Amino acid sequence: MADISQEVQKFRDAVKGEEVRGSMISLAIKVNADGENALAQVAQQVTRIDGIAADATQTLNNANAAIQEANTAIDTANATIIEAQNTLAEGVQQVQQAAGSANLAESWAIGNKGIRPGENSNNSKYFSEQSKADADRAKQEADRAAQYSAVVAPTFHIDWDTMELVQDTQGTGIVFTLDENKVLSFEFVN
Repeated sequence: MADISQEVQKFRDAVKGEEVRGSMISLAIKVNADGENALAQVAQQVTRIDGIAADATQTLNNANAAIQEANTAIDTANATIIEAQNTLAEGVQQVQQAAGSANLAESWAIGNKGIRPGENSNNSKYFSEQSKADADRAKQEADRAAQYSAVVAPTFHIDWDTMELVQDTQGTGIVFTLDENKVLSFEFVN
C-alpha cells in the first residue's frame, strides 16, 4: 500500500483552494496508481493461479487416465490369470485322461494291467497276425487287379441284316466265345 502521509499532511496544511486542490489531485494520483498496481498484481496472481489450476487439471486428467489404464491392465491381468487357471485345470484333466488312456492302451496291447476283464492275452501279437493275413489278402487282390488292368476288350458290332454279333478286333487278356445257342461268354487268360 502506498505511503500517503505526505499528501495527507499537505492537505491539512493547505490554506488556499489551489493548495487544497493540488494536494487532493496528488493524493488521488497516488491512490489511483497504488490501486492500479494492486489490480495489476491481482491480475498477475489470477493469471498465475489460472496457470496453476490448468496444470493441476492436466495433472488430474493424466492421473485419471493413468488410473483408467491401470484398471484396464488389472482387468486384463485378472482375465489372463483366470484363463491360465482354466488352462491349467484343463491341462491337469488332460494329463489324467492321458495317463488313463496310456494304461488302457497298454492293457489292450499286452494285458496284465488289471483294469479290464480278459486282458491277459497279448493283443499286439493277435492283431499283428490279423494284419499279416489282411496284407496277404490285399496282395492277392492287387495281383488280380494287375491282371485285370492288362485286359483290353475286343470290339464287337451287330450286323443288322443278319442279326449276328461280329467281332471287329481281338482283345488281350480275355477271350470271348459265342456258342451254338448264341450265348456269349468270356474267360480271362494270362
